[in-house]
Amino acid sequence: MKNKPSIKWVVDNGLCLGCGVCEDACPSHAIRFVEKHALNVPQVDPVSCINDKGCNLCSRVCPGHGVDFQAKSRQYFGTAPSVDPYIGPYVSCYTGWSNEHEIRYHSASGGLLSHFLIYLLDKKIIDGAVVTRFSESNPLRTQSFIATTRDDILAAKSSKYCPVSLNGMVREVMSFPGKVLIVGLPCHIAGMRKTEALNKKFREKVVGYFAIYCSSNRNFNGLDFLLKKRNVDPKDVKSFSFRDDGCLGSMKIITEDRAISEPFVQYYGKLRSYFKPRRCSFCIDHYGMLADVSFGDIHLAPYFNEIGVNSLVVRNPLFDKYLQQAQTDEYILLQNIPSADVNRSQKMMLKNRNITVPFSLKFERLIGRKVPKYDMPISKVQWLKGARYWFSYTLQGLIGRWFY
Repeated sequence: MKNKPSIKWVVDNGLCLGCGVCEDACPSHAIRFVEKHALNVPQVDPVSCINDKGCNLCSRVCPGHGVDFQAKSRQYFGTAPSVDPYIGPYVSCYTGWSNEHEIRYHSASGGLLSHFLIYLLDKKIIDGAVVTRFSESNPLRTQSFIATTRDDILAAKSSKYCPVSLNGMVREVMSFPGKVLIVGLPCHIAGMRKTEALNKKFREKVVGYFAIYCSSNRNFNGLDFLLKKRNVDPKDVKSFSFRDDGCLGSMKIITEDRAISEPFVQYYGKLRSYFKPRRCSFCIDHYGMLADVSFGDIHLAPYFNEIGVNSLVVRNPLFDKYLQQAQTDEYILLQNIPSADVNRSQKMMLKNRNITVPFSLKFERLIGRKVPKYDMPISKVQWLKGARYWFSYTLQGLIGRWFY
């Protein structure tokens, strides 16, 4: 990237993650996010853009073309007592859940993230948290906002297996009258970390970052597919959730005259990779290595149960202290767990890291396509397995675009 390209270069080369940070980085407000090909993508106004004058800020904050995970994790968490090749530096790993049954039962896993955010608000450790809910005006599209109350936090509970963009949030955080914590996927956190390195005012407003484990996202066509298979008109949907009622839970669709509930294990696997964005095939950061705390599932004996259980990775000792205080105050329950068990519970993510990503990076570079750059060691290419997975994912992606 010798000529310092703008974010348009990232989009044109299929590397955009849709995280949204570039919109706020643009000093001339030349970027806005639009829905295109069932994804949220930045659109650059060539008249307003000042990249030809040497700006390049949109590209500098973008995680899509690459992240120096190793250098940045050492910068933020270099004194952590333990290091795992997948998790990065860390202080502790836990399983746990919310001690409030309604929160635990109606969140994607054990409600630990939601209830810990409520604790941080209650104790005035934070004044707000950037979270994401389904929009009240359009229940099939996501909306990120700064939550300041318990009800706000609970409105954003559970998983969003569709595009989520934090565009606008950096500016909102800087104008917010208080300290903020940011919750997002690993790519959101990477983009925010790049942003804080260039923006002192933003950096001083942010108390910390929480990541949600991510094996890959899905585009909005996945939502349309789920509705079409159940003969639901998108215009009739009053509320939608991917996971509710228990640990794995059920998809719930509410319309004016119908209420549909279908177990996660019955519907989610059928989405396969038909609606998976290309950039997700190159992701090596499933845990959110640059987050202070990362939260996810743990569908592994003896930890799993049907009500809800989280696993979490703590990298910042300050948040480890807050978690212990939240347990003492009976908001949450925690139990130490070996990092090896966290990794065993995330086999699909590790398969991507060890097989899919090395092949995709090597092969697509060989055929002349642009791929992201990382400063971390990448596993040795397994040519036969990698080719099989790459071909399967590529074919499924083509089918998803053709038919949906």
